[in-house]
Amino acid sequence: MKVRDLLAETEHCLWCGETYSEPMSWAAFLGESPLGRFCERCESMLVPIDQACLTCSKPGSLQCEDCVAWNEDPFWSCREFTNRSLYEYNPFLKEVIARFKYRGDAALAEAFSERIARAVHPGSIVTSIPLNDERHYERGFNQATLLAGRLKPVSLLERSLSSGKQSKRSREERIAAAEEQFRILPGAVGKTIVIVDDIYTTGATIRSAARLLYENGAKSVTGVTLARA
Repeated sequence: MKVRDLLAETEHCLWCGETYSEPMSWAAFLGESPLGRFCERCESMLVPIDQACLTCSKPGSLQCEDCVAWNEDPFWSCREFTNRSLYEYNPFLKEVIARFKYRGDAALAEAFSERIARAVHPGSIVTSIPLNDERHYERGFNQATLLAGRLKPVSLLERSLSSGKQSKRSREERIAAAEEQFRILPGAVGKTIVIVDDIYTTGATIRSAARLLYENGAKSVTGVTLARA
């Protein structure tokens, strides 16, 4: 047996189930968590975002049309909001998120929670986009809270009773539906807050939450999401 095999830890890929060896490193020796729980083949199907909009991480130009439109809103024209998305919402990640959210495979959050944690600036207060009670009961968990799990997110927002499924709506419908879908809880005043969610599509949901936090005294609000559609 080779030395490198002795210095590796056997894991099971959370997606395909195959065993793979996670090479030992100084980070692991010092007790730091590894970045993920995917084998090399599955990991290679994730596409990290590189050249992208500086405001929302949309792949392509440094300023996308969505953010130009948001900046025309009087509220956002004088307030900063940036979202960092880690990966492109390609067919592979779309299937991963679908299995995670809609088919109850909550363990998949383990593949991304450390990556989300490393994208958040130390010292920030972390919260997650909440689900309404009905949706939370159906799924048994809040996917955004699990993704933010290593950061010990706090509850600063509640979802309204009737928010509906954003995935079935157009951009205009998403923005209109997002305006009154959250209620604020105490704890935002004077804080630097990071909102964690799974997917950034039009920005309607996360910006609606950010707006409410700003209106209730937050010093700064930014977003971190797993995928950018």
